[in-house]
Amino acid sequence: GSIRVVEYFQRYYVDNPFSVDRSEDEVSLTKILATHADREVEWQKFINRSISTSHSELEKAMIVSELREALANEISSLNFDTDLVVPEIPPPMMKKLKKPELINELIVHRRKLFDIIPSLESDRRKEAKGAFDTLYPPTISEANLQ
Repeated sequence: GSIRVVEYFQRYYVDNPFSVDRSEDEVSLTKILATHADREVEWQKFINRSISTSHSELEKAMIVSELREALANEISSLNFDTDLVVPEIPPPMMKKLKKPELINELIVHRRKLFDIIPSLESDRRKEAKGAFDTLYPPTISEANLQ
């Protein structure tokens, strides 16, 4: 990690001061999960974003923009994957909703969806595991533990 920091500092503060073209293409800006505890915390957030129906878990795991996107996805899933007809929330109305209101709506729609399609929860857990492993590949020591 320290070599990456030095290279980053050299490039953006010494060689190209005030440059605005820093991006993921040049240097990975994701958090490096240095310990097993870091991985566990991040893994739990991935799971909570995908399947949680707990207000406190969603409060910690998602920001408002993610909640808006998740709510729109749940409503779409209810409309296309079930016989229910759930009205879409118009974007101007969605922007007016505060974080607790978005979480409450998301919980209501997720519970409906999981009640109608019981296998969806396990499918989403598998998808979250795949996305997590892609973003944060297991280290050599973790691979040996499994």
